[in-house]
Amino acid sequence: MKQKYNIEMKPDGYFLARGRLRTKNPENLNLSEIIRNINTINENVNTAYDKALINDDKIVGQEKALILKYLEQLTGEYIILRYHFEKKFLRSSIANCIDLTSNYSFKIYLEPYEFTVSGRISEQQWASTNSLKQWFTEYESLLKTLLGTLRDALGDKKVTVDEVGLIAKPADQIIHMLIILQHRINNKDMDD
Repeated sequence: MKQKYNIEMKPDGYFLARGRLRTKNPENLNLSEIIRNINTINENVNTAYDKALINDDKIVGQEKALILKYLEQLTGEYIILRYHFEKKFLRSSIANCIDLTSNYSFKIYLEPYEFTVSGRISEQQWASTNSLKQWFTEYESLLKTLLGTLRDALGDKKVTVDEVGLIAKPADQIIHMLIILQHRINNKDMDD
């Protein structure tokens, strides 16, 4: 199933992202498959970014479209990861929202197969994502945090409610960063 995805951004920083996940039952996916998909898409983004900058140091046309496609897929995989953990380990209904604190103000509504992410982006958050290079540095740091948290949580093969919360925090921050990045690339509002 192909993902469908749309981001609306208002001048006051409010955003709404809606889309479909690649599967109707993310909780049934194997966690290693989700992580493998995230890693593969990360590699695709890095390769596309490097190729785009080889000739003219600019991301335009097909290069931009390809990077945006991979970023959409990556966003979907992180949402699947969130859904997977909440459904599998908390066995809760994901239709409720997850509020973030610590400078990332948004909510995620998940239902089987579809998602809505809404929130507001502060001026500080816009300023913190001026270039793709800077974004990649922040993203890699959050990804390391997420993978370390996953490793710790899964070490004893029993994931607690607190551990799901610890996994959710960097995953949510990454989702938020991906939405900002996609909007900025689409609107040529970022240095390459």
